[in-house]
Amino acid sequence: MGEHRKLVLIILIILTTIIFAGLQFTTFLAANPTKSYGTFFRSIGNVSDAHHLDVTPASPTFSIWVIIYGWQIIMLIYCLTSTCRHTPDGPVCTSPVLLPPMFFITYIANNICSITWLFLWDRLYFISSTVFLFLIAITLYVCMVISYRALNRHYSLLVARGRKAEIWLIIFLVQNAIAIYATWTSIASLLNLATVLAYDIPDPMEQEVASVISLGILAVELLLFVGTDLTIFDKYSRYVFTPYLVLVVGLSGVVAKDWNPKTPTCIFAAVLLAMTIISAIGKCIRLSQAFFKRNDQEDIVLKE
Repeated sequence: MGEHRKLVLIILIILTTIIFAGLQFTTFLAANPTKSYGTFFRSIGNVSDAHHLDVTPASPTFSIWVIIYGWQIIMLIYCLTSTCRHTPDGPVCTSPVLLPPMFFITYIANNICSITWLFLWDRLYFISSTVFLFLIAITLYVCMVISYRALNRHYSLLVARGRKAEIWLIIFLVQNAIAIYATWTSIASLLNLATVLAYDIPDPMEQEVASVISLGILAVELLLFVGTDLTIFDKYSRYVFTPYLVLVVGLSGVVAKDWNPKTPTCIFAAVLLAMTIISAIGKCIRLSQAFFKRNDQEDIVLKE
């Protein structure tokens, strides 16, 4: 990589960190409007509470944001330190490039979409906020694809140079960080969509119907995700486990909030929770088989 491109990559890493810090500050103001000096008028939680949905998880479930943002911070610390740590060929971030410039450009776009969503949600622009929330999830999917491809392209080189630790750092600190964020925002997108269907269209649906529609979409996404994660994408995502944890937490929150076996929302959520738990067990079995397989020196990393 030329010196100019190295400089561009380092600048993007620093810029990403600064913009993420701006997102955290904006999120704090959005959650505490009385401290925002008129920037925000309603707290995020108050808007959600004022637009009740059966599918909204119990309040403690949303504490998962602490874990999500904490993992993002750890990821960014790793990225920053990769500009300072060196190999015989140069800085870790460029020897080889495991997180290309497009990864950071996309992540910056994600953060900008997140900031925009906070303002739209506060102003009760539910349709627009739903669009941006889907964009948040999509940009994270793009980040995942970029990371998967880069690691798959360079893993044999890293193994040959005795740098397996770097591979594990990318998998656990970056890919799992993005995956946990992407999964939760995917769920949040469907909650936002249900809010639109129940409260912000000319002929609003019953909120129970809107909730069931959102769960139906989630069911399709779950089947597609599990089916591809354990088969065609396995060599890329074998050690990315956080989506299963997020789905279990989110669906448990829905079931625990107002359990009533007579309501379709609760029954649907309980079925999805059972499916997710079974899928998570399957993921653990698949991971264990790969990890303890004989002659697995390369299989542990990424399998062709």
